[in-house]
Amino acid sequence: MIGIVGAAMMASAGTAFAAPALREQAVVPGSGGARYVAMLSDRGQDFTAVCGDRAGVDAIFQPEAVSWNVAPAGKGHERVTEDVRGLERLVPVSVETCRVNAGDHFDHAVRQAMRQHAS
Repeated sequence: MIGIVGAAMMASAGTAFAAPALREQAVVPGSGGARYVAMLSDRGQDFTAVCGDRAGVDAIFQPEAVSWNVAPAGKGHERVTEDVRGLERLVPVSVETCRVNAGDHFDHAVRQAMRQHAS
């Protein structure tokens, strides 16, 4: 594996690499997260990239003790109180997924993102 990587680096040492050029971009906000649409051009080829991010919370709860207390509340009713003690941890999570298609599909991708986020 290291030999293959080294050979590829030596073979490409004389050539210049450039990042793809960003031709157009759009951000479509929505209730489930934002969609990012970009039109890229690299060595004469066009690519359309659609990325979406989703935010969530990873909730972890580890109870150490749970107790109930039943007390009279008058007129034959009972009042039940519950006490839960433990470790609760909320971790924000963000996940980004991208899809890249060859060709200029920018307008179609923006319209599709707007339809998906409108509902």
